[in-house]
Amino acid sequence: MAQVTPQESQRIIAHMNKEHAESLEHYIEFYGKKNAAQNPLITTFTTEKMEIEYGRPGARKTFTHKFDPPMMAGQARVRLEQMHQEARKGLGISNVIINEFSLSYLAWFFFLVATSVEMFGVFCPTEQLASLVPRLSTPTAALLRYLNIAPTRFHVGLALKLFFLLGWAPAHLLEMSFTLVPLLKKYNCSNPDARYKYKLFTFLGGFTVWTDLQRRGQALEEEATKKDKSH
Repeated sequence: MAQVTPQESQRIIAHMNKEHAESLEHYIEFYGKKNAAQNPLITTFTTEKMEIEYGRPGARKTFTHKFDPPMMAGQARVRLEQMHQEARKGLGISNVIINEFSLSYLAWFFFLVATSVEMFGVFCPTEQLASLVPRLSTPTAALLRYLNIAPTRFHVGLALKLFFLLGWAPAHLLEMSFTLVPLLKKYNCSNPDARYKYKLFTFLGGFTVWTDLQRRGQALEEEATKKDKSH
């Protein structure tokens, strides 16, 4: 069979760069074992290899994928689609698409409870907080004594506020980075408005938000599987 010609190569490069940036990201992440490939662009496409440039301006890198077997003329469309599907499967990306923000009634309930507790801890008057949560105040006072700090109601209340702030915010940021963002990627959420809302509500409410997204995605996957089996 004939090799890829320069004319065919240019057509493939132009088409992939314009229409299939997501596929290029998947190629780099799966075949190149790289994380979060930004602004990918094919720079070289031959029978032997494909080179994809990616990264921030001024810090661009190149991923080289060698075709095995070699890419012959007329094969690109089928083989690149096969690579795309293999990469999606390997990266754990679902065929389900969730492109709008939505929470179940139960998730809303737990979200409101969680955020109410967190806001109470942050905005409650400092000395009053120490009186309202005696079960937390007693061990907090003991810790302050150990640190040679007078366990006054003000100091106990201030320590509890720091506990709420330093425990709540970092924990939710970690949930956002290590659970929510992978789920948004898995369920192909590309809508900026939906992504923003999921991140905001996860920062405020934590696991109640991303677990609801996870359950929703799993339910849609099960529904799609049943439909496939019925056909």
